Amino acid sequence: MAHPKSPNAVGKILRFSIVEEMMRETDVLITHTPPRHHLDLPAGLGCDYLSKEVWRLRPKVHIFGHVHGGAGREHVFWDDTQRVYEKLCSREAKGVIRDMVAIVAWLDVMRLAMYGVIGVLWSRVWGGDGGGTVMINAALMYRSTGRLGNPAQTVDI
Repeated sequence: MAHPKSPNAVGKILRFSIVEEMMRETDVLITHTPPRHHLDLPAGLGCDYLSKEVWRLRPKVHIFGHVHGGAGREHVFWDDTQRVYEKLCSREAKGVIRDMVAIVAWLDVMRLAMYGVIGVLWSRVWGGDGGGTVMINAALMYRSTGRLGNPAQTVDI
């Protein structure tokens, strides 16, 4: 299956649109690479395009690998907290001093804290829905050693 923007995709666009239609109701998504800023190391080795697609699809479980050092799992809730967190992760580093005095970044940190508190109150105190996505980096190789060393991940659906 080719992405319509890939070379030689003539005639494959129809098939891609059918797959895209099916994906709207995806509960379990399996990809090779992680979405950006999710179990892809601090360097952000994940895919920006995939990140946007996962925001759109919001599956119950997303399983991937590729970045061996990011093995593990995290719970993602598709709310303002997540949006601000990803915005902060996407900021380009401009040096220690310039980053420390960046007013916009500090405002985002305060928003992140505020949304985090509201999210905890909503889910734990006021009984909001759990929802969200379980992201699993199922890479078994320990970093780039060539040896198995990361534990297997299991999930109950």
